[in-house]
Amino acid sequence: MCGVRLGRYAFVGAGSVVTRNVPAHALVYGTPARQHGWLSAAGHRLAFDESGRASCPETGEQYLLSPDKKSVSIVSEEVISLTANS
Repeated sequence: MCGVRLGRYAFVGAGSVVTRNVPAHALVYGTPARQHGWLSAAGHRLAFDESGRASCPETGEQYLLSPDKKSVSIVSEEVISLTANS
């Protein structure tokens, strides 16, 4: 649909019909697409605690849920170095 924006790392289920903007890190699916949670940049579901914080189990990145629960931001990014022997 023209004018609809997908935020960075937004995940849209196959066959979904997106009719509204999708915020970064949101998981949406269905017809019409509805939000069903939040995912990390690595694709893991985020479980926020009472303070609105979550971490990715794979990368350790820390995420913060906005007070209105409409957006997620990355608080810190872990740097993972890869070597030829990894």
